[in-house]
Amino acid sequence: MRTVGTEASAEYRLQGMIDAMCRYATDGDGRLVFVDAGWRRFARENGAPDFAEPEHLYGRPLLSFITDSTTLHVYTVLMDRVVNDGRTVLIPFRCDGPPVRRWLELQMTPRPGGGIDFATRQIRAERRAVPLPFDRPGPPADTMMRMCSWCKNVQMDSGQWARVEDAVKTFQIFTDTEVPQITHGICPECVTMFERDVRR
Repeated sequence: MRTVGTEASAEYRLQGMIDAMCRYATDGDGRLVFVDAGWRRFARENGAPDFAEPEHLYGRPLLSFITDSTTLHVYTVLMDRVVNDGRTVLIPFRCDGPPVRRWLELQMTPRPGGGIDFATRQIRAERRAVPLPFDRPGPPADTMMRMCSWCKNVQMDSGQWARVEDAVKTFQIFTDTEVPQITHGICPECVTMFERDVRR
């Protein structure tokens, strides 16, 4: 994570907004007041058509989309920092899909009245050698896989974190008839990184 100085941020903010794959904004109460076509397209392409319609989104707290308590805490701290410091924050994160790994950057910029403008842009992407089968039809398994929201590593039964490809083998995703449910959190390494950066 890095912050952008107030004077330098205007030019970067303009460029970031132009390059954004997805833009959205919250008001001073953290409620969605804007989503762009990139948000709507992403929602439709990922099986959430209700989240593509502004009437289902506007007025809803942005943080209500986050179910994991650790991820919720990190987002709350970051959003408070943007509003209280009045500075733009840039956060690298991952947003992978079954056939591809994606490295992205989230730009959070303060708005008048305590709101925040969000813009996500893709830094790079690479195709997986073998696509992961998380979109297979059928009922989900009773087992859960905990995935880090940032680096996309998966917590193993031992408590250690490993690359998703290793988790595929351990959880036998390619051979079992049921795909484990995925829950998101943040691995200890990413928590340490964010805590260090937030203190700066």
